[in-house]
Amino acid sequence: MLDIKHIVIDRAEAGEKFTTLDGTELTLDGSELTIRDGSRAVALAGIVGGKNSGIQDDTTEIFIESAYFAPAAVRRTARKFGVETDSSYRFARGTNPEAVPLALERAAVLIQQVAGGSILNDSYDLYPHPLTRSAIEIRHQTIEDRLGYQVPPDDFKQWMQRLGCSIDPLPGDVLGWQILPPMFRWDLNVDMDLVEEYARLNGYQHIPETLPTAQTMPAEHDQLYILECKMRRLLQGEGCLQAVNYGFVSSTFQDHVLGQTERLRLCGLEVAEQPIKLVNPLNEELNVMRTSLVPWLVKNLQHNSRQGNPHGRLFELGFGHFSTLGANSGPNSGPNSGPNSGPNAEVLYAQQARLGFAYWGEAPDLWRKAAGAPIVFQLKATVENLLRAMGIKKWRWLQPAPGESKQIPEFLHPSQAAILEFEGKPCGFIGAIHPALAEELKVRESVALAEFNLERLLNGQPRLPKYLPITRMPAVDRDIALLMPKTLAAATVEAEIRKTGGELLREVRVFDVFEGGNLAPEQKSVAFRMLFQAQDTTLEDQKVNELRDKVVTAVSQKFGISLRQ
Repeated sequence: MLDIKHIVIDRAEAGEKFTTLDGTELTLDGSELTIRDGSRAVALAGIVGGKNSGIQDDTTEIFIESAYFAPAAVRRTARKFGVETDSSYRFARGTNPEAVPLALERAAVLIQQVAGGSILNDSYDLYPHPLTRSAIEIRHQTIEDRLGYQVPPDDFKQWMQRLGCSIDPLPGDVLGWQILPPMFRWDLNVDMDLVEEYARLNGYQHIPETLPTAQTMPAEHDQLYILECKMRRLLQGEGCLQAVNYGFVSSTFQDHVLGQTERLRLCGLEVAEQPIKLVNPLNEELNVMRTSLVPWLVKNLQHNSRQGNPHGRLFELGFGHFSTLGANSGPNSGPNSGPNSGPNAEVLYAQQARLGFAYWGEAPDLWRKAAGAPIVFQLKATVENLLRAMGIKKWRWLQPAPGESKQIPEFLHPSQAAILEFEGKPCGFIGAIHPALAEELKVRESVALAEFNLERLLNGQPRLPKYLPITRMPAVDRDIALLMPKTLAAATVEAEIRKTGGELLREVRVFDVFEGGNLAPEQKSVAFRMLFQAQDTTLEDQKVNELRDKVVTAVSQKFGISLRQ
């Protein structure tokens, strides 16, 4: 029962429990402003009432309280608990403190008209320190300078008066005014606010259109930006659409999708142990900076799938955000000082350019009789075409052995994923989505995801392709079939073949994989086709055979494999 003899506006007690009208229990930390009776909180000030003071079917007496609350206090508490009500919406944006008595009387009259009863004449108004506003000084010349056209002084004064402002002339000979906005216009604080209001009321069509004079040379484009523009064009040619997502994401959804973020670091993507939290998030669904591009791309494909779009090819150029421990904070500290894990260490925030992909489903085709290549291989082909077109070399795919699948991110199928290695270092991943995650998201189409460290791939330098004239010399090919363990990736052997073959080896590709038959259960036969070609001479069979034998010897000694007879 509400003790109406004692109504207090005060801070909550630390650890105090409060149950809202809808039954949600909140734990207060002592910073929240509350409305209290003699011993407990009965409402979060300006946000929501408590269940302990709510109206029941047998309620016969109602105590009405009308108040003004500081917008910042209401906004901070509402966002902390994720409580969104009509009351918090209005108070968080500022209300008129002078209208409090009028609101009280109007509420009492409306209740009487709807529910009957009688109104007691006793009302109390506690307003010991009335809020005041300072007049805004504005000069007539300032208005004309900002709007770019002549403004009649009387016309400006008339519009300000119609807004409810009081106007006094500026002292001295300067044409201008001291304007005091009404209490309910909390958005009018500086002279530019008044210029904006006049432009709106007088009509934006009066503002002339003029191009600013360029007095300085344009700044040079960042090299990363130029390369990203080239990437966009290439990926659009591959049939991809660009996704543009927020830099923040829901921490709950991100943690659920990514799982152990340490696995991303093993793939060459920088991550933080804890995501960077926003001090003042827009809402609980956007409360941390994203660590990876994958969560938003997963949201994109999930939304499209639910809206009846069973096919999509998306890419995104964005940033992954992370924090590092910097130097001691102090007059001599800075981002270039050495790392320090002491109590005075400052946290430095950084970002890493990324390239992400999300492929799902197949394009409708009435003439398709058989299933095409798995979607993860379609994405792999797109990535390889992009790398070649950008002039990026010294890369290869690494597929961890079955016992080393912990290097693969948790949201990918462990047997249908690979790591991109560039210049000997991991630089991203590619793979099919894990079936368990696809089932949770209720995505029925096949899905492939990828994300790469763009800064490491581009390395800040443009890679211009080196011109080579088209040779007139014939090419010679040789095929070899190698017996190897099933756990040995063909890409690993292919990399050694390229290394041993030298400049005359123009192309290597796998054209056949055989298992079973008279082979041991743990073995497989992989056939490679090697293409040899010289720039200025015809290769003789003896030279080509020597190179083939050299390749076979090299891979046999390094991997312990043999040539299949």
